[in-house]
Amino acid sequence: MALSYEKKPSRYRILGLVGRGQFGRVFCARNRKTGQIVALKELEQQKFPTSKFLRELRFLLSLEHENIVSCMALEHKSHKRYLVMDYCEAGTLRDLMNRQGYLAPREIVPLVLDILSGLEHAHNSNIIHCDLKPENVLLKLTPSGIQAKLSDFGIARLTQEITTMDSNNTGSPGYMAPERFYGQFSIASDLYAVGIILYELLLMARPFSGKPNDLRAAHINQRPRMPEGMPEALKAILTRSLEKLPSKRFASATQMRQELVAACNSLDIDRLDLSASIDPEELHPPISEIELSKAGECVKEYLLPGRVGSLATNEYHLFSSSNRQVKRQLISSLGQTEVIAEFESEVLEVVSTATLLFVVTERGIYALSADGAIAKSDDAKGNPISGSIGSRFQWAISPQGNWMATAFQDSLELRNLVHPKVTKLEFGDRAISAIAPLDRHHLVAIVSQTDSKESQIVLISRRGNVMWQVTLPSTVSRAVLSKVANRLLLIDGLSSERLMLVDLKPYRIHRIELAEQPGAIAATLWGYVIASTGTNSTSAQTPSSTVNLFDFEGMCVGKLIVDGQVTAIAPLNINTLAIAIERIDKHESEHKLYVVDLSKLDLDLIF
Repeated sequence: MALSYEKKPSRYRILGLVGRGQFGRVFCARNRKTGQIVALKELEQQKFPTSKFLRELRFLLSLEHENIVSCMALEHKSHKRYLVMDYCEAGTLRDLMNRQGYLAPREIVPLVLDILSGLEHAHNSNIIHCDLKPENVLLKLTPSGIQAKLSDFGIARLTQEITTMDSNNTGSPGYMAPERFYGQFSIASDLYAVGIILYELLLMARPFSGKPNDLRAAHINQRPRMPEGMPEALKAILTRSLEKLPSKRFASATQMRQELVAACNSLDIDRLDLSASIDPEELHPPISEIELSKAGECVKEYLLPGRVGSLATNEYHLFSSSNRQVKRQLISSLGQTEVIAEFESEVLEVVSTATLLFVVTERGIYALSADGAIAKSDDAKGNPISGSIGSRFQWAISPQGNWMATAFQDSLELRNLVHPKVTKLEFGDRAISAIAPLDRHHLVAIVSQTDSKESQIVLISRRGNVMWQVTLPSTVSRAVLSKVANRLLLIDGLSSERLMLVDLKPYRIHRIELAEQPGAIAATLWGYVIASTGTNSTSAQTPSSTVNLFDFEGMCVGKLIVDGQVTAIAPLNINTLAIAIERIDKHESEHKLYVVDLSKLDLDLIF
């Protein structure tokens, strides 16, 4: 593989810091020419001398495998050295463990099999990793799931060096085999580390803990505890991989992988639940589920004359849509509603910006002032500033209300509302599935080809210039702007119960699994509010809905149980939510507006 060396300018634009290791920092970067997202691993001269730098480079160039991070080039810039490597947008295995807490065996096993496949290739190439731990297992998203890749071969060794005592027994004590503390290593040392990782994934804790000296004594002298609820097939694999003597462990990564596959085949892995075997102190605390009907003074109820399809707020007003009408009420005196505008076709959504209220109807998009007067139109008769371009079109309006975009099939139209100008973009054989504003200068379009399981995130300036694009390992059905800069919340087009938090600078993806399909969604100053659709097979009565509260990192911090179907959500301020619901009981409908003070509820949130 050819190495690149060039001084100025750099071929890569850094998008952000994604990690920091013992030898330097790791950045997410984009190739200025091709747009490819890569990882730049900075290796500091003082901590990582040239001999070790060349050693890791040699190992990485000799290992080409789908479960090992590959090195593509060598970059020198401003007296710094970087390895240009595969970028894994889902973070590390440690990140996944911290975010999700308990992982089901059906999620764990494919990741461990990936680790073993990568080790199998490394060992066949006479390379021993010597520092396996969740921090050194990177995760890449694919249309079929999460793929694990081994990284950080900085202290790896060659098998022909096994007979040489290593006085520098660098590693991570929590994952080091007993012989590693004496400066010895072998293929079996890596398999011991895999056993520790598998144990930690299954039981949410390592078999041994404490300070480095305590860990050393435990690895050498103690037997790991095996809970009674652990299936014998998995217990046998853990016991053998964690034997004190290398000769008693698995002979190879291949053998351990085959045993793990056989164990899973003998178990109903899809239904296997080991949470009962986990120390309760290691489990995340249960998520608070609060029934709004029993929340007392924390919730205020207001009867509504009809179904509310959408909600929007500005500093003083709460706006709502009902059929063809747009209504307004003062936040300081909720319940006193007035109609401020009426349209010839149904209102699909109301969007409030810093200066204007935008109303999306089946006929087009209107820009109104806060009192309902048409503020901008295409002609003196007040026609919409953008007409409908089909029954299923996408729209996006900048947070400042200075531009808007509409899209239908493969065509995107950008309209500057300050200096009237229209720019059109065509994407050819790629259809536009979602668009969303990113900031006052940019928007994002999600495009994909027919029957593809992947899509592209395209960053576009308000003038219609395509800035860059990156491949997303899924299709998308909806995009929601976050209150965090350069972050979007996407609904997976392949599985609508799956959400994706996508950061663009640096590029990172975090998947969120829901129990039900999402309905109304709102971004808040502390995270996201996502309601279930609240539908079932019985049309005579509306079931209860769940309103999920997520923080910015995608952790669920609480659930609100609502009697009825949630039709719209909007934050009134940082700690107050407005939730519109519809309840149908024996063909009679009831509509309500709940105003919820989250600061008074038992939630894992700090306002």
